[in-house]
Amino acid sequence: MTIQEKDYSLISKKLLSKADKDGIERKIVKVVVRKGDAILMLKRAETERFSGLYELPGGDLKRMKMFFFEPAENCMKKPA
Repeated sequence: MTIQEKDYSLISKKLLSKADKDGIERKIVKVVVRKGDAILMLKRAETERFSGLYELPGGDLKRMKMFFFEPAENCMKKPA
């Protein structure tokens, strides 16, 4: 089954709605960035908690909300 881009937005909205109903206040997201067989992994800085570990890029949803509700090409445009 292939999930189309418009379906991601619908799935995201449903998950967020359920999280709100369940009283989940802080939402963290991770993304998989693929190019061919490669996957982007980030190494935590030595000054951070769990330093030196590798993880998928992501963060607090409040700061990343535009990525879930905007088409990818809009997120990559420079502000006017």
